[in-house]
Amino acid sequence: MQRRLLLNLVRHAGGHIDAKELYRRASSQDESISLATVYRGLRLFKELGLVEERWLGRLHCCYELK
Repeated sequence: MQRRLLLNLVRHAGGHIDAKELYRRASSQDESISLATVYRGLRLFKELGLVEERWLGRLHCCYELK
């Protein structure tokens, strides 16, 4: 359920979203979700080819649907 929530939030982000913003939005809908769950979910989505990882500068990483 948490992965489904995360993927839906990425889908409806309207562009790219970073992990902390995704966590903020997800935790408002599911208080039990952790930031680690968000990062694990994003890594899985990337490995499955569902999202693209985009680096904005050296330190800021965002994700968007492929």
